[in-house]
Amino acid sequence: MIRVLIADDEPLARQLLRTVITAESDMEVVGEATDGAQACELAVSLRPDVAILDIQMPGPSGLEVARRMETVPVVVFATAYDAHAVAAFELQALDYLLKPFSRKRFRQTADRIRQALTERQDPMRREQAVRDHPERLVVRHRGRLVPVDVQGISRVRACDDYAELHTDSGVYLAGVRMKHLEERLAGFVRIHRSHLVNLEHMAALRPLEGGRAELQMRDGVVLPVSRRGRSLLRRLLGR
Repeated sequence: MIRVLIADDEPLARQLLRTVITAESDMEVVGEATDGAQACELAVSLRPDVAILDIQMPGPSGLEVARRMETVPVVVFATAYDAHAVAAFELQALDYLLKPFSRKRFRQTADRIRQALTERQDPMRREQAVRDHPERLVVRHRGRLVPVDVQGISRVRACDDYAELHTDSGVYLAGVRMKHLEERLAGFVRIHRSHLVNLEHMAALRPLEGGRAELQMRDGVVLPVSRRGRSLLRRLLGR
Protein backbone atom coordinates (compact mmCIF):
# COMPACT_ATOMS: atom_id res chain seq x y z
CA MET A 1 0.00 0.00 0.00
CA ILE A 2 1.07 3.58 -0.67
CA ARG A 3 1.19 5.34 2.70
CA VAL A 4 -0.05 8.94 2.62
CA LEU A 5 0.31 11.73 5.18
CA ILE A 6 -2.11 14.64 4.82
CA ALA A 7 -1.68 18.08 6.41
CA ASP A 8 -4.38 20.74 6.40
CA ASP A 9 -5.82 22.93 9.15
CA GLU A 10 -9.36 22.74 7.71
CA PRO A 11 -11.43 19.66 8.74
CA LEU A 12 -13.47 19.66 5.52
CA ALA A 13 -10.31 19.72 3.42
CA ARG A 14 -8.89 16.74 5.33
CA GLN A 15 -12.18 14.91 4.86
CA LEU A 16 -12.04 15.51 1.09
CA LEU A 17 -8.49 14.18 0.97
CA ARG A 18 -9.41 11.10 3.01
CA THR A 19 -12.29 10.39 0.65
CA VAL A 20 -10.32 10.58 -2.59
CA ILE A 21 -7.29 8.78 -1.17
CA THR A 22 -9.20 5.82 0.28
CA ALA A 23 -11.08 5.50 -3.00
CA GLU A 24 -7.76 4.37 -4.52
CA SER A 25 -7.36 0.65 -3.82
CA ASP A 26 -3.60 0.87 -3.23
CA MET A 27 -3.51 3.98 -1.01
CA GLU A 28 -4.12 4.58 2.68
CA VAL A 29 -4.00 7.59 5.00
CA VAL A 30 -1.49 6.85 7.78
CA GLY A 31 -1.53 10.24 9.48
CA GLU A 32 -3.24 13.61 9.61
CA ALA A 33 -1.69 16.90 10.68
CA THR A 34 -3.48 20.15 11.42
CA ASP A 35 -0.44 22.43 11.33
CA GLY A 36 3.07 22.61 9.92
CA ALA A 37 4.88 21.54 13.08
CA GLN A 38 2.76 18.41 13.46
CA ALA A 39 3.29 17.58 9.79
CA CYS A 40 7.06 17.66 10.27
CA GLU A 41 6.81 15.41 13.35
CA LEU A 42 4.56 12.87 11.63
CA ALA A 43 6.80 12.78 8.57
CA VAL A 44 9.68 11.64 10.78
CA SER A 45 7.73 9.16 12.92
CA LEU A 46 5.51 7.65 10.21
CA ARG A 47 7.89 7.82 7.23
CA PRO A 48 5.06 8.00 4.65
CA ASP A 49 5.55 7.47 0.93
CA VAL A 50 3.62 10.64 0.09
CA ALA A 51 2.80 13.91 1.85
CA ILE A 52 -0.14 15.97 0.64
CA LEU A 53 0.18 19.45 2.12
CA ASP A 54 -1.87 22.59 2.35
CA ILE A 55 0.32 25.67 1.90
CA GLN A 56 -1.24 28.14 4.33
CA MET A 57 -1.25 26.39 7.70
CA PRO A 58 -0.49 27.52 11.27
CA GLY A 59 3.18 27.23 12.13
CA PRO A 60 5.55 26.46 9.27
CA SER A 61 3.83 26.85 5.90
CA GLY A 62 3.39 23.89 3.60
CA LEU A 63 6.29 25.16 1.51
CA GLU A 64 8.58 25.23 4.55
CA VAL A 65 7.38 21.79 5.64
CA ALA A 66 8.25 20.43 2.19
CA ARG A 67 11.77 21.86 2.48
CA ARG A 68 12.24 20.00 5.77
CA MET A 69 10.80 16.65 4.64
CA GLU A 70 13.99 14.83 3.72
CA THR A 71 12.48 11.38 4.32
CA VAL A 72 9.32 11.76 2.23
CA PRO A 73 9.83 10.65 -1.40
CA VAL A 74 6.82 12.44 -2.93
CA VAL A 75 5.22 15.79 -2.04
CA VAL A 76 1.92 17.10 -3.42
CA PHE A 77 0.36 20.45 -2.57
CA ALA A 78 -3.41 20.86 -2.18
CA THR A 79 -4.46 24.45 -1.64
CA ALA A 80 -7.12 26.99 -2.48
CA TYR A 81 -4.49 29.48 -3.62
CA ASP A 82 -2.59 29.35 -6.91
CA ALA A 83 -0.16 32.16 -6.08
CA HIS A 84 2.43 29.68 -4.75
CA ALA A 85 2.47 27.33 -7.74
CA VAL A 86 5.86 28.46 -9.06
CA ALA A 87 7.50 28.06 -5.65
CA ALA A 88 5.88 24.64 -5.27
CA PHE A 89 7.32 23.30 -8.53
CA GLU A 90 10.71 24.80 -7.68
CA LEU A 91 10.61 22.54 -4.62
CA GLN A 92 10.13 19.59 -7.00
CA ALA A 93 6.54 19.02 -5.92
CA LEU A 94 4.96 16.23 -7.92
CA ASP A 95 1.64 18.02 -8.35
CA TYR A 96 -0.36 21.09 -7.31
CA LEU A 97 -4.05 20.52 -6.59
CA LEU A 98 -6.30 23.57 -6.50
CA LYS A 99 -9.19 23.17 -4.04
CA PRO A 100 -11.90 22.25 -4.55
CA PHE A 101 -10.74 19.50 -6.89
CA SER A 102 -12.69 16.59 -8.32
CA ARG A 103 -12.12 12.88 -7.81
CA LYS A 104 -11.19 12.66 -11.48
CA ARG A 105 -8.48 15.29 -10.97
CA PHE A 106 -7.10 13.41 -7.98
CA ARG A 107 -6.91 10.21 -10.02
CA GLN A 108 -4.43 12.00 -12.27
CA THR A 109 -2.37 12.86 -9.20
CA ALA A 110 -2.62 9.26 -7.96
CA ASP A 111 -1.27 7.97 -11.28
CA ARG A 112 1.66 10.39 -11.05
CA ILE A 113 2.36 9.24 -7.50
CA ARG A 114 2.45 5.58 -8.57
CA GLN A 115 4.79 6.37 -11.45
CA ALA A 116 7.11 8.45 -9.26
CA LEU A 117 7.38 5.77 -6.59
CA THR A 118 8.01 3.07 -9.19
CA GLU A 119 10.80 5.12 -10.74
CA ARG A 120 12.43 5.59 -7.33
CA GLN A 121 12.58 1.81 -6.92
CA ASP A 122 14.24 1.34 -10.32
CA PRO A 123 17.36 3.51 -10.86
CA MET A 124 17.38 3.03 -14.63
CA ARG A 125 13.73 4.05 -14.92
CA ARG A 126 14.40 7.02 -12.65
CA GLU A 127 17.23 8.24 -14.87
CA GLN A 128 15.02 7.84 -17.92
CA ALA A 129 12.28 9.80 -16.16
CA VAL A 130 14.67 12.68 -15.52
CA ARG A 131 15.47 12.79 -19.23
CA ASP A 132 11.83 12.46 -20.26
CA HIS A 133 10.50 14.99 -17.74
CA PRO A 134 12.85 17.98 -17.62
CA GLU A 135 12.51 20.98 -15.36
CA ARG A 136 9.20 22.77 -15.63
CA LEU A 137 7.92 26.29 -15.37
CA VAL A 138 4.39 26.98 -14.22
CA VAL A 139 2.55 29.69 -16.18
CA ARG A 140 -1.00 30.92 -16.27
CA HIS A 141 -2.72 30.21 -19.60
CA ARG A 142 -6.40 30.90 -20.33
CA GLY A 143 -7.24 31.17 -16.66
CA ARG A 144 -5.45 28.04 -15.46
CA LEU A 145 -1.95 27.05 -14.36
CA VAL A 146 0.02 25.04 -16.91
CA PRO A 147 3.40 23.32 -16.38
CA VAL A 148 5.71 23.93 -19.34
CA ASP A 149 8.77 21.78 -20.06
CA VAL A 150 11.83 24.01 -20.16
CA GLN A 151 13.48 22.10 -23.00
CA GLY A 152 10.36 22.63 -25.11
CA ILE A 153 10.86 26.40 -24.92
CA SER A 154 12.67 27.66 -28.02
CA ARG A 155 12.83 31.34 -27.05
CA VAL A 156 11.51 33.94 -24.64
CA ARG A 157 10.53 37.50 -25.54
CA ALA A 158 10.31 40.29 -22.97
CA CYS A 159 6.91 42.02 -22.77
CA ASP A 160 7.09 44.71 -20.07
CA ASP A 161 6.63 42.85 -16.75
CA TYR A 162 5.81 39.59 -18.53
CA ALA A 163 7.72 37.03 -20.56
CA GLU A 164 6.35 35.46 -23.73
CA LEU A 165 7.37 31.79 -23.88
CA HIS A 166 7.48 30.28 -27.36
CA THR A 167 7.22 26.49 -27.08
CA ASP A 168 6.62 23.42 -29.20
CA SER A 169 2.97 23.45 -28.14
CA GLY A 170 2.21 27.16 -28.38
CA VAL A 171 2.88 30.57 -26.85
CA TYR A 172 2.41 31.24 -23.13
CA LEU A 173 2.56 34.48 -21.17
CA ALA A 174 4.35 34.19 -17.81
CA GLY A 175 4.12 36.82 -15.09
CA VAL A 176 7.89 36.99 -14.52
CA ARG A 177 10.61 39.33 -15.69
CA MET A 178 13.20 38.26 -18.25
CA LYS A 179 15.97 38.71 -15.66
CA HIS A 180 14.45 36.00 -13.47
CA LEU A 181 14.29 33.51 -16.35
CA GLU A 182 17.80 34.38 -17.52
CA GLU A 183 19.16 33.48 -14.08
CA ARG A 184 17.12 30.31 -13.76
CA LEU A 185 17.15 28.63 -17.18
CA ALA A 186 20.27 26.60 -17.92
CA GLY A 187 21.14 26.34 -21.61
CA PHE A 188 19.51 29.68 -22.48
CA VAL A 189 21.37 32.80 -23.63
CA ARG A 190 20.32 36.45 -23.57
CA ILE A 191 21.08 37.56 -27.13
CA HIS A 192 19.24 40.88 -26.95
CA ARG A 193 17.50 42.92 -24.28
CA SER A 194 14.21 41.49 -25.57
CA HIS A 195 15.22 37.92 -26.43
CA LEU A 196 16.40 34.85 -24.52
CA VAL A 197 17.03 31.73 -26.62
CA ASN A 198 17.47 28.01 -26.04
CA LEU A 199 20.83 26.96 -27.51
CA GLU A 200 19.34 23.62 -28.56
CA HIS A 201 16.84 25.41 -30.83
CA MET A 202 19.35 27.58 -32.72
CA ALA A 203 19.95 27.00 -36.44
CA ALA A 204 22.37 29.66 -37.73
CA LEU A 205 24.15 32.82 -36.61
CA ARG A 206 24.71 35.42 -39.33
CA PRO A 207 27.01 38.43 -38.72
CA LEU A 208 25.87 41.93 -39.69
CA GLU A 209 27.58 45.30 -39.86
CA GLY A 210 28.40 47.17 -36.69
CA GLY A 211 29.23 44.08 -34.66
CA ARG A 212 25.64 42.95 -34.50
CA ALA A 213 24.16 39.74 -35.90
CA GLU A 214 20.92 37.90 -36.49
CA LEU A 215 20.04 34.45 -35.26
CA GLN A 216 17.85 32.01 -37.14
CA MET A 217 15.95 29.51 -35.00
CA ARG A 218 15.02 26.01 -36.10
CA ASP A 219 11.41 27.09 -36.58
CA GLY A 220 12.57 29.67 -39.13
CA VAL A 221 12.16 32.76 -36.94
CA VAL A 222 14.99 35.30 -37.24
CA LEU A 223 15.92 37.30 -34.13
CA PRO A 224 18.18 40.34 -33.68
CA VAL A 225 21.43 39.82 -31.79
CA SER A 226 23.14 42.69 -29.98
CA ARG A 227 26.91 43.20 -30.01
CA ARG A 228 27.12 41.79 -26.49
CA GLY A 229 24.88 38.88 -27.47
CA ARG A 230 27.01 38.09 -30.52
CA SER A 231 30.18 38.10 -28.43
CA LEU A 232 28.58 35.81 -25.87
CA LEU A 233 27.33 33.39 -28.52
CA ARG A 234 30.72 33.22 -30.20
CA ARG A 235 32.38 32.35 -26.88
CA LEU A 236 29.79 29.69 -26.11
CA LEU A 237 29.97 28.19 -29.59
CA GLY A 238 33.77 28.35 -29.73
CA ARG A 239 33.90 30.62 -32.76
